[in-house]
Amino acid sequence: MHPIERLRYVARAGDVDPSLLAEEAALALGALAAEPRALVPAARRLLEFHPSCAPLWWVCAELLSADRPAARAEELAAALNEDPTADELAAALPGAATLVTTGGAIIDSALRERPDLTVHLVGTAASLRYQLRRIGDTVEVEGFLGHEIAEALDGAGAVVVEAAAVAPDGALFDPLAAALAGAAGELELWVVAGCGRLLPAALFAALRAGTGQPQRARQSRGSALPVGGPDEDLDAEGPTPELALVALDGRAVIAGPEGPLRLRDAAARARCPVPPELLATVRE
Repeated sequence: MHPIERLRYVARAGDVDPSLLAEEAALALGALAAEPRALVPAARRLLEFHPSCAPLWWVCAELLSADRPAARAEELAAALNEDPTADELAAALPGAATLVTTGGAIIDSALRERPDLTVHLVGTAASLRYQLRRIGDTVEVEGFLGHEIAEALDGAGAVVVEAAAVAPDGALFDPLAAALAGAAGELELWVVAGCGRLLPAALFAALRAGTGQPQRARQSRGSALPVGGPDEDLDAEGPTPELALVALDGRAVIAGPEGPLRLRDAAARARCPVPPELLATVRE
């Protein structure tokens, strides 16, 4: 497939897994390495189509800063394809615990490896049916609807939520995961951030600007700022909802490719470059 056609394919992709989308984007952009003048506008164009995809911001930032973009593209695609986050999470979760989660591809994969856990799964009626099938019968799972978060938290030892993007002081989630994270209270909060989802502050701000979101969380940990407002129906079915911001503090555990780390340590290991060409994308 011609590189331009491949880029068009990625740009037109709908509601797909962010890691898969970023992997395809890395290979498509890498094919333009022989035409460096085309790389910047192509990266910007992809981000216009998928502004909330943190792994795509990571891929674009790395490629625009690489001395050898073609070789770097292969490395990034391999890192996304071989992301060990699910295995690291499965190995690190506390033993014989009761966890509350809204699930997600990485979390569901990890839970299948931990039959000792009890899981309180929060979701819509449709998502619960889907995720219960995906997790299988290896784990003891009880389902709760979005308005039953308080009941789901009763007797739990930790909250585990999958983030769309993470920065040094906050994270973006779908509204239901944000509501659960905001309700965690004194429970240990595990934020699952797969490959490419932990971004430096400048890129995180650019991602949020690209999605038209407010630039600050107005509240501290234990509260969420859903784009849809406080009256949003967390049990509603329908299209993929907008993301919501939750402020994090030093108690949060970031579960990523390198295993669980406290927020400060995880942020210190985020080595993603910040090319000015991408920041210009949201200023123009």
